[in-house]
Amino acid sequence: MMPIMKKIVELKHWQVFAIILLPVFNPGINFVVDGILGSLSFTFFFFWILSIGLVLNDLLPNSKKVNSNYFQISAGFIIIYFVYIIFVAGGGYYINNHNYKEYGLWIWLIIPLHLYLMWSIFYMFHYAAKIISRLNIFVNKKKDSTTAGYFFGFWFYLIGIWIIQPKIHELLNKSSDGQ
Repeated sequence: MMPIMKKIVELKHWQVFAIILLPVFNPGINFVVDGILGSLSFTFFFFWILSIGLVLNDLLPNSKKVNSNYFQISAGFIIIYFVYIIFVAGGGYYINNHNYKEYGLWIWLIIPLHLYLMWSIFYMFHYAAKIISRLNIFVNKKKDSTTAGYFFGFWFYLIGIWIIQPKIHELLNKSSDGQ
C-alpha cells in the first residue's frame, strides 16, 4: 500500500485538485453513477490525507514519529461510513424536529456516529497538519508554527491543495537530498 501512497503524495497540486473536483462535474446520469463518482472523489480526498500522514511520518526520525494507529482507524471509519451513507442510506439523512420519530431507535445510533464522523475528520486534518509541521521543522531546522494553517488548508481544500501539495513536494525534495 505504501508505494501507492507515495505516488499519491508525489502528485502535482493540479492533479490532486482535478482528481478530487472533476467527478463532481458529471452530467448527472443517474443516482448510482453520481454516487460512485462522488464516492471515488471523496475517498481519494481522504486517501490523499491518509497518504500524507503516513508517508511523511515515515520520513521523520524515530524520535519524532507520531503513532499512526488511531489516524488509520479514523480514516477507515470515515471512508466506510460515507460510502454507507451514500449507497445504503440513499445519500444521507434529513433529521429535524418534525421527522425524527420516523427514524425510531436508529436515531440513537445515527447521531453518535455522525458526531464521531466529525471528530474523525477533525482528527485526520490535525494529524496530517502536525506531521507536515514536524517534517518542516526537521528538514528546515527552524520553528514552524503553521499547523493551524495546514489544518484549515485541509478544511478549505479547494484552496488548501494549492498551498499544501507544493509544500509537501518541497519537503520531499529536501528530505531526499539528505538535508
